[in-house]
Amino acid sequence: MSTAATYTRKDRATMWVNAQSRIVRDPDRAERILWERRSQT
Repeated sequence: MSTAATYTRKDRATMWVNAQSRIVRDPDRAERILWERRSQT
């Protein structure tokens, strides 16, 4: 199993638990940015 990373808003390290767990940096970034922009209008 991967070593846990500290979550920060900059890299958004997230543990994906699956058949092979791993640390993913800013998963679904494009979708998150889309929703952030929509909420600003």
